[in-house]
Amino acid sequence: MAGSNVPLKLRKQMLLMQAAVERVELAHHLLDLRQAATVSAIVRNAMPGDRSRSLAARAFDVLKRYPFVTSAASLLATRFKFPLIAAATKWGGAATVVYKLWDLWRKNAQDTVRKDRTARMPTRVVP
Repeated sequence: MAGSNVPLKLRKQMLLMQAAVERVELAHHLLDLRQAATVSAIVRNAMPGDRSRSLAARAFDVLKRYPFVTSAASLLATRFKFPLIAAATKWGGAATVVYKLWDLWRKNAQDTVRKDRTARMPTRVVP
């Protein structure tokens, strides 16, 4: 009888050890999650990584990356009681649209120039 209980005790001990390891891993992952969810970490991850540029340029990159921010700002602008803030937000939205159109035109023009240059380049035959 004692011989047949040994594998059962061993199995029980292995299961207890596995549960302890999983608890430690869970605690470690929760600590990582807490550190990643701080306000400074969220802002740091939202802002583009190039620290050499000005804060305004990085903020504009955030607005380009997350267009819903400008949509929410324009929605809030319709609720403002101060005409200066509402007008500034509306003109800022218009400026963003103009910039997007200009950026799209510029990228399209650059792609066209690149295609023209590669089409005109002579192919070199290496002997």
